[in-house]
Amino acid sequence: MLEIKGLTKRYHRVPVVDCVSFRIDPGEVCGYLGPNGSGKTTTVKMLTGLLDPSDGAILFNGQDIRSNLIGYRKRLGYVPEGGHEAPNVAASLTRNVHYLRHPRASGGPAHLNTLDSRFRRNDGGFG
Repeated sequence: MLEIKGLTKRYHRVPVVDCVSFRIDPGEVCGYLGPNGSGKTTTVKMLTGLLDPSDGAILFNGQDIRSNLIGYRKRLGYVPEGGHEAPNVAASLTRNVHYLRHPRASGGPAHLNTLDSRFRRNDGGFG
């Protein structure tokens, strides 16, 4: 379960995310909607541990994610919007999906070893 309690982010005392709270139970899907500039990306960055909140708590299975951020990240998948934060993500995902569909055409086991080493190097693929 992911629980967000009073999540707030301020820049120079100005709140850009102000006291957001919600809970996502196992098996649920959550949509987080809002107009441009409403703090969606900032919230997601805090949920992924890429940005520290000014106030509030992010709990995964009852524990603050900061108490074991690496363990939390191993259980999390995140693809940043637009690719400008990680420019090779889309191309890498496309290659990897192609491999899963066509392993012989993609270099077979050697390619799989390359993917495995990338994931190990990046703590489970979260760079």
